[in-house]
Amino acid sequence: MREARELKLDVIREYFDMADWDGIELDWSATTYHFAPGTEYDNRGYLTEFTREVRKITQQAARIRPPGTDLRARAGERCSVRRGRL
Repeated sequence: MREARELKLDVIREYFDMADWDGIELDWSATTYHFAPGTEYDNRGYLTEFTREVRKITQQAARIRPPGTDLRARAGERCSVRRGRL
């Protein structure tokens, strides 16, 4: 799983290196296919960690290209996730 995460982060870095993007949106509301069914709650920390890493990339891009680079994250309608159920 670490290799897949690093690949995605490398792609995001490459996009910001290639062009002057205003930001990026991470849409976690569309699907939870990132994890095996029933493991979403236990693995939620991986999405949080990934989002933090993307934020670091956008902050670095903002230092190079003012006035800034946004990170927007979209999550489901519910504020909490019950263990094993979405």
